[in-house]
Amino acid sequence: MRLAVREEHLNAAGVVHGGVTFTLADSALGYGIFKATGRPCTTAETKINYLKPVAGGVLIARSRIVRKGSRLVVARAEVHCGDVHVAEVLSTFVILG
Repeated sequence: MRLAVREEHLNAAGVVHGGVTFTLADSALGYGIFKATGRPCTTAETKINYLKPVAGGVLIARSRIVRKGSRLVVARAEVHCGDVHVAEVLSTFVILG
């Protein structure tokens, strides 16, 4: 998933708000899990490491499944802006239905 950074994504320090970065990663993770399982899911737990601040450009989030069980999925996402690795996310999702 990708997001073109706009002024409304910036915090008072002039860099992308952490919540924007998290939402992009969480969306990429949930969509990837849905595509892999064909079932809806919801986030149960997340850990995010912010590695570099971003003031502009395009954020790209890529996700991959680490382990898929019958009810829980652990997945990882990386967020980049160009060649810069800006965040690393590890999440657990619950498969619904």
